[in-house]
Amino acid sequence: MQIVISIPVHEEKEVVVDQIQNYKKYMKNPVIVIHISESFYRNENGRFDEIEKIQNVYINSVHFDVGWGNIAHVHISNYLYVCEKIKKFDYFLMHASNELYVRKGVEDYISRYRAGFQRRILFSNKSMWWPCEMAHKDDVLKKIMEKCNAKNIVASQVEGSFYSREIFEKIADATQGIDFSQGESYTREELVFSTIAYSFLEEKDIGYPITYSEVHRYDRGLWKIQRIYHSFSILPVMNTVLAHGRREKVYEWLVNRYESIGNYKIKKATVKEIVKGNRGYILRKNVMEDYPGKFQLYDGNIYAVKRVERKMTNSVRMYIRGLEA
Repeated sequence: MQIVISIPVHEEKEVVVDQIQNYKKYMKNPVIVIHISESFYRNENGRFDEIEKIQNVYINSVHFDVGWGNIAHVHISNYLYVCEKIKKFDYFLMHASNELYVRKGVEDYISRYRAGFQRRILFSNKSMWWPCEMAHKDDVLKKIMEKCNAKNIVASQVEGSFYSREIFEKIADATQGIDFSQGESYTREELVFSTIAYSFLEEKDIGYPITYSEVHRYDRGLWKIQRIYHSFSILPVMNTVLAHGRREKVYEWLVNRYESIGNYKIKKATVKEIVKGNRGYILRKNVMEDYPGKFQLYDGNIYAVKRVERKMTNSVRMYIRGLEA
């Protein structure tokens, strides 16, 4: 079985090489296709010899100027590029540049399914997950859904999601001619791939992402802060205290404090539990409630983690680098 891995990168050549080495350490002969952002490519004068000389690594000849919430077309471009270079492969697996593997065996899991992604079905436009409302009024997404006759908007993390070549070919077809620069900026990539694939697949054919992401942990904590603060702030006694713009300032302070403490972040302890294959740790808080919605994150089969800071001296990155595969 041949897996192609798609990674968009935008900084730190040394870290990109470190990521490639990590993937080769934990996977069986992966093919890796790298998209280098236009600004990164220009800043380095197109010199990426350290990457080009690595076996089974391809650098996409197209360089988009990308940013947050604007990478769906990058993965599609990587897919189309690698199809020109390799005649036969079985799966297309997407990662971000701040992910690292910590366990072997991902091939066995992926081979059980035609795709793997979360099924966050956005029945209503009301949700604590703010992209939900954006998705319901997104004309670009509506056009894509019409092309593949999709009935539901389905969201998923992109990192660690995978698709058989057959399914991703359908995704490429459904997005052909689509201008992803249109409309407002939001994380459209978290909806495009999963929405299209869900329209073609039965539940038994779908697994889950193989990357354990801190993003959901962040959201869960943030929503708790929002609910508690709202309940507290509407008390009559607080009307005067939180008047004159203080309501927003107090909320901003709470969020900044939450982020500075950083309990949601991937730490060495997180990695240790995943390396041990501790399904209980992974599944303990495995249901996200974004009010009114509810969906499952993983099925316990986790092989990689996100986010790992893009610095060679980051303590979690150094710890993972020292692990025995």
